[in-house]
Amino acid sequence: MKGSHSSLKNLWKMIQTIDYKNINIEIGTAGSITLLLQAILPVAIFTGKKILIKVSGGTDVSHAMPFDFFSSVFLPQLKSHADIDIELLARGY
Repeated sequence: MKGSHSSLKNLWKMIQTIDYKNINIEIGTAGSITLLLQAILPVAIFTGKKILIKVSGGTDVSHAMPFDFFSSVFLPQLKSHADIDIELLARGY
């Protein structure tokens, strides 16, 4: 893993310089919002900035954690590191 330390430093610098404010993502009903959020929330936490993320897509799709599991089990683990609020407006499959 030669060079991994410098690559990590470069990634950290890039994350800190992105201007995060409002992110709107529409992945469609076949796309899982829980998989998407599972990938982007850890990055959002480490920016140290307040970000509004609006996502529309599937809430209970195959091969992904259902929204209820995400909000009741996964999200509380992240809430110990950041102030996170989530609101489900409608279910999509």
